[in-house]
Amino acid sequence: MKRSFDAIAIFLCAAFALISSAQNWDQEWRMRKSADAGKVHFSIERSRPGNRWNHSSDMPIESFHGLSLQALSSGGPAKFEFVRDAGRLVCEGQFTTGRGIGSFEFSPNPQYSSELQRLGYEAPEENQLFSMLMADVSLEFARGVKQAKAPSTTKQLLEMRIHGISLDYIQRMHSTGYTNLDAKNFVEMKIHSVTPELVAELKKAGYDVPAKKVVEMKIHGVSPEYIRELNNYGLRPDANEIVQMRIHGVKPDFVNATKNFGFSFTGKELIELKIHGVNEQYLRKLKESGFQNLTADKIVKLRIHGID
Repeated sequence: MKRSFDAIAIFLCAAFALISSAQNWDQEWRMRKSADAGKVHFSIERSRPGNRWNHSSDMPIESFHGLSLQALSSGGPAKFEFVRDAGRLVCEGQFTTGRGIGSFEFSPNPQYSSELQRLGYEAPEENQLFSMLMADVSLEFARGVKQAKAPSTTKQLLEMRIHGISLDYIQRMHSTGYTNLDAKNFVEMKIHSVTPELVAELKKAGYDVPAKKVVEMKIHGVSPEYIRELNNYGLRPDANEIVQMRIHGVKPDFVNATKNFGFSFTGKELIELKIHGVNEQYLRKLKESGFQNLTADKIVKLRIHGID
């Protein structure tokens, strides 16, 4: 009986060792000189079955402890650390004529997790900690988000940094009047290239709308230039209407053509015309055929019934 128990124990230990080994990360770094002075191009890859992570960017040489550009150029054994608030990468390998390659170990910073929890965030998981290190989710950023009263989770802190959101971006958005945005709002605005300057221009043009509507306007190509061109033709559509005008292809050239043919349509009427395929050529043919004083509704009916 004891022999059977020992055999089972040995089997379980072997299985556990096999599972643990299968879960070990294969971790590699590469480095070369950057075209920017004082920087290196640093690439890392971290993988194991079912999971792969890689990152590559130009970084200041000061981000690495124990590394100099001279050492990278001279060649020889490489041993340095990449250090940020979330932890450090302990790197070893070899430099050869301005390039390097080797392996690394990730060492999390336990004080980092403790401070995040003290600030009210959830304790990050090991994978999150590694990503937070590479995305530079600093404690300064976490504190700044909290001070800006932008509700966010640990996961959302990481998402914001992945999309390039900085404390400066948050503060400049606040200066435009958006002081109640959450992490999701910031991420959506950044993804769609909504800048504080764009928000300020839209507000100046009369579009003091929620952040979600600004994102919708940006997605559909409502720009300050487009607004100004419509204003030049006496059109001042609201936010919903101007989005629909862009969706249905109401361009300034089309508005100009309607004016040249003696028509004066509202934004809503222009949308209806475009929906039913009324273009500049069709309006010209109507005019040349002697049709006078046509309303948008009549033109749409003519178009629907195939009359030209």
